Amino acid sequence: MGVITHSALASVLAVHLLEADRWEFSLVNDLREISLADPPHSVRFTLMRAVLDLAREDARLGVPLCERLRGLDNKLPAGPAADRLRAVVLLESYDEDRTDAASSGAWWEQALPLAGRLVAAGSPRADVADFLALLKDACPDQHRAELHNVLAQHLGQAPSAQEIADWKSAYETAHAPLPSAWRTVWELSQVLVPEVLEPWQPLLEMLTALAGQPAPARPEPVVSVTSWIESHGDLSAEAFAARAVEEGPAAAAGHLATAAVKRIDVDASDARAGLLSDLVAQDPQLWARDADSVAAAAASDPAVLAAYVNSLHRAVREGKIANKELAAIALAAFAARPGAGQLERVICNLLHRAWENGLLLQDAPGAAGGAVEWLEGLVTGWTRPRTDTRQPLLTAIDQPGGAALLSLIARVLQQAQRTGQGLADPVRAVLARLLEGEPDDQALAVIGFCLAQLAHVDAA
Repeated sequence: MGVITHSALASVLAVHLLEADRWEFSLVNDLREISLADPPHSVRFTLMRAVLDLAREDARLGVPLCERLRGLDNKLPAGPAADRLRAVVLLESYDEDRTDAASSGAWWEQALPLAGRLVAAGSPRADVADFLALLKDACPDQHRAELHNVLAQHLGQAPSAQEIADWKSAYETAHAPLPSAWRTVWELSQVLVPEVLEPWQPLLEMLTALAGQPAPARPEPVVSVTSWIESHGDLSAEAFAARAVEEGPAAAAGHLATAAVKRIDVDASDARAGLLSDLVAQDPQLWARDADSVAAAAASDPAVLAAYVNSLHRAVREGKIANKELAAIALAAFAARPGAGQLERVICNLLHRAWENGLLLQDAPGAAGGAVEWLEGLVTGWTRPRTDTRQPLLTAIDQPGGAALLSLIARVLQQAQRTGQGLADPVRAVLARLLEGEPDDQALAVIGFCLAQLAHVDAA
C-alpha cells in the first residue's frame, strides 16, 4: 500500500511540475517550512510537502533509501524542481541514514551527483544551501575529493580578472546584471568548500566590496512579505501597476523590460520577470488587452516576455480570462516566437487550447496557416526513431515537438468535426509519416493518446 501511495502521489505531483513556471518554485525558500496544517496557496507545494512527509516517515521506519526515492525517480520529470525535492528528502533523512552502513553508503551515492546538478541549475534556495552545507561539514574523507570535483565541474570556470573588471564597469555605468553562474557562486559562497571557492575569490571579494558585506548565510527569499521592494530587487510593483492602468500595459511592460535593478544579489531579468508575473496574476484581464503590443514591448528581455506569456497561459487555464481573448493571446505569443525559444511549448499549448475552443480555424487564416507550418517544423525536428523512453507520453508533451504534435491533432480534429470530411492535410500527412516510418515511441504515445478521437472522425 505504501508503494502505491508513493507512486500515486508522485504521479499527481509530476503533472503539476510539468505545468509550472521555472520561477514558481522559488516562491518557497525552504520546503521544510511548509506545513500541511497551514498549507501554502499553491497545491504544488502542498503536494511536495506530502511527498516529503511520506519519505521522512519511511526513513524513520527503516525503509531503504532506494525505495523512498523510487517514486520520485520513476514519476517526476527530470529537472531542478525534482532535484531540489531529492535534496530535501536526503536532508531530512540524514540522521536516520548515517547510523546504518548500507543506508549511509546509498545516501552519499545519491548526494554527490545531486550536488553537481543543484549548483548547475542556478537560483539556489535556502534548503539547497543547507543541503550543500551538510555535505561540506559531514562528507567522509573517501568522498571529499569527488565532492570537490563535482562541484567545481558544474560551477564552471571562474572569470578572469579582465572579465570581472569589465562586468564591474558595465554594472557601474548601466547596472549590468550579474551572470547567472557568478550569482550562484555568490549566493552559495557561505556553504561551498574553500577548495571549490578558491578560483572564485577575486569575484567574491569584488562583490563583497560592492555589497558592503559578505553574502548572506543562506539565500534570501525571492518574495518577502514585508515589502514589494524586497520582492523583486528594488523594483516597485505599485509603480508599474499604476503605470499599466494609466498608460496601458504595453507601456508598463516596455518600461519594465529595460528597468535597472540595482541590487547585485538578484538576477535583473528574474526580478523583472517575477514582477510582471505578479502583475498579470493580480489583473489578468487588464494585461490580456492588446496582447500583441505588450508582447512586443516585453520582447527586449526574453525572460520578461516568457513571464508575460506564461502568466497569461496560466490565467487562461484557471478560467480568469474569457475564451474570446484566447485567440489574440495565442497569436501574440506566436508572433513573439523568434525571440522566445524557451516559450515554444507554451505557444504550442496556447494554439492547442485556441483550436480546441474552435478559434483561429477561420479567423486570421494567414496567421493560423503560419502556425501550422511552424508546428510541423517543430515536430519534424523533434521526432526520431526510439523505443526505449521510460514515460513516452509525459516525456513527449514536456517538449516543444510533442506539444506541437498534440496541437496539430487538436486542429485537425476540429476541422474534421466542422467539415465532416475526415482528417485533412498537411496534418494527415504528418500522422501518416509518423505511423509508417521507423517507430518513435514518444510520437506514437501522443497519437495513441488521441487515437479514439482520430478514429472517430477518420476510421481509415
